[in-house]
Amino acid sequence: MFPPPSRRHSANNLLQTLLPGVLWLACVTPGHPEGNLAEALRTGKPSLFLRYRYESVDQDGIAKKAQASTLKSNLGYQTGSWNSLGAYLEFEGVSRVGDIHYNLPAAVPASVTRDRTRPVVADPEGAEINQSYLMWKGTKNALKLGRQQIILGNARFVGNVGWRQNEQTFDALRWDNSSWEKTSLSLIYLENVNRIFRDNNRMNSWVADLAHRFDPGKLRAYTLLLNYKDATGLQDRSTWGMRWEGTASQKFKFLYNLDFATQSDSGDNKTSVDAIYWCGEMEIGSPRISALLGIESLGSDNGKTAFATPLATLHAFNGWADMFLATSVAGLRDSYAGLNTAPVKKVSGSLVFHRFEADFGGTDYGSETDAVVTWAALEGMQLGLKYADFNAETASGLKDVSKFWLWTQYKI
Repeated sequence: MFPPPSRRHSANNLLQTLLPGVLWLACVTPGHPEGNLAEALRTGKPSLFLRYRYESVDQDGIAKKAQASTLKSNLGYQTGSWNSLGAYLEFEGVSRVGDIHYNLPAAVPASVTRDRTRPVVADPEGAEINQSYLMWKGTKNALKLGRQQIILGNARFVGNVGWRQNEQTFDALRWDNSSWEKTSLSLIYLENVNRIFRDNNRMNSWVADLAHRFDPGKLRAYTLLLNYKDATGLQDRSTWGMRWEGTASQKFKFLYNLDFATQSDSGDNKTSVDAIYWCGEMEIGSPRISALLGIESLGSDNGKTAFATPLATLHAFNGWADMFLATSVAGLRDSYAGLNTAPVKKVSGSLVFHRFEADFGGTDYGSETDAVVTWAALEGMQLGLKYADFNAETASGLKDVSKFWLWTQYKI
């Protein structure tokens, strides 16, 4: 199920430093005794996630198509609780099925096999420990220490990049608190980002997320204080923002979201940044079908640099062709409209049209049409078809790209 490991994993310094404190907290805090330690280990719950995917990429200027046939295999085990303390361990493997017919991003180690005559597909093979953490859970507090999946809000700023076969995880200490009615607080220290390319970004960063539920919706305030330890080419940045997720009607579907954030540089960056992010979105319709309309702007600092979200689940935003994973110094404005359908006989779908332009200078980048259909065939099983077609404007310097995916997945 798992290919040979392709990435060396150093000891988790955060885990080594803070583990004694977490164990002490578990021992001195009144918990819910559910037996002894051996019983907690024996009565845990295994998990399995398998996803086979075929991806085809046709890119203007490259004669051959990329054809990636890969299998993602995740096997995990969640222990039972002992004095409110538990642990989770998950292995992840990505295997190629068949011959090599695609290139890989430059960030992927050169030792991984690739075909440089074809377009890029960001699914390198290999095996790793995807998650390994200790968790203490009280009545209204929880601590999680170690390598873990983190998804905050809509994953626009911190996510797991779940679409890619190799998931993004974090070496982190996370505290979640729900002591106040309708209010939740998450405070996270990040030591390392295990990226989808099988490389690492060492960090000394903090993330905070505060949310309060109102009768018509939810208000979130968030901050990311990102500081990189190594010369990764990424800037140290401070981001402060707020997001409102509202519901305006109970009789039919009417949702609207408003997001605003500012970003400035921190640390000893060669280039300063002072940029703004904003997004407005609404969805209206019946329980079965709804129309989506929105605009998102990753602002530019007068063409010198632009707003960036390096920890986000980027595939979920700005088109599925992934043409704008890195924001250019001119920034990006994405205007989009689409249709979403709720499951009918376990089949659901979406159709979205995007128009892209630069935030600074107004350069027209092009347009994109995205479509997806999924079928929940059996319990825990899904089949899916997905298509993205990006048409570049000549003046943008970008290339036309079309991508097609076919996948099946199973989860227990």
